[in-house]
This record gives sequence, C-alpha cells and structure tokens, in this order.
Amino acid sequence: VDLSVAESCQIFHEHVTYAAKHHFVHDNYLRVRGSPVLFLHTMRDYANYKECLKVTFEQVEQDIGTYPYIVADAVWWSPGSDRMPWGDYKHVNVSALTAFNLVDHSQPSRMGPSFAWYSAQLYHDVIKGAFKHDMQVVPMVMPGYDDSKLRGASQTVISRAGGAEFVHQWKQML
Repeated sequence: VDLSVAESCQIFHEHVTYAAKHHFVHDNYLRVRGSPVLFLHTMRDYANYKECLKVTFEQVEQDIGTYPYIVADAVWWSPGSDRMPWGDYKHVNVSALTAFNLVDHSQPSRMGPSFAWYSAQLYHDVIKGAFKHDMQVVPMVMPGYDDSKLRGASQTVISRAGGAEFVHQWKQML
C-alpha cells in the first residue's frame, strides 16, 4: 500500500473516518485506555504512509475526541528489530505491534516442528525494540497452518496435532 498516491490516501482517510464516526463510538467497540482499537493489516508493507496516517488519525481524534489505539501488523522475519522503522511508527502513534501470520514458505527450516520456538524468539527480539519506543507487543499464536489445498501440496503445513500446536505456541510465547 503506497499512501503517497493521493487517491489511496483519500480512500484510506474516508474509510477510517467513516468507521470512527459510525463504529468506534459504540460502547461495545474494543478499547484500550479509552481509545478505539484499530488493527492495520500488513503495515510492514506500507510505503510513504506517515503523513497520510497522521492526518487521518488526527481527524479521528478531532471527530470523536480520542486518538485510536493502533495495533500495527508489522512483525515479520525481516527486517530485524534493530532495522524496523520505529521513528515512523512513533510519528503515527502506533501503540502496539503484532503479526497476522508468521508462516513464510521461503524459510522451511523455521516452519516445521520448531515454528513456535522460532516465532517466540522473533517476538523476544521485537519486544526489546518496542519497549525502547514505548510500544506494546501483542503476540500471535495460531492453532496450526495448512493452506495446501489452496496453494498446493508443496506448501508449508504446521499440523494442528489435535490442538497441541496451539497449546505449544502459547507456552513458547509465555
């Protein structure tokens, strides 16, 4: 998502400000410290987003009286924590980081039985950077992973193992 393109930024702005006025204000909308929670999916792939997001979220604050609690899907195998754009995240007031999914077919050695361990190590590294920048981290755990029916049998499969994989990932994260 390249938000330097005026049309892309305008669409983002319209969608978020609409959601703020029509959804964020409801009592049953998820909040952290009084702020509505907004997840930004695959923010790690955004480009030229700082000004667009800053203006949009400031408009949200003006419209509903509070800045959103932003959870950025920014945790991935690269760049490492020491090269993440922490200043850019602070510029738009990212509150927390997470990952939607850490399955990476290009790293088969990390995607097998040791997936939970490698994921926990990745989060450990990200936590060190996030805490230095006053951001929280929301770990991602999953019950397993199998999209081989969609993408073909050669793809990564992390067996659910009757629920044991989910428990294993929680234990690694904790």
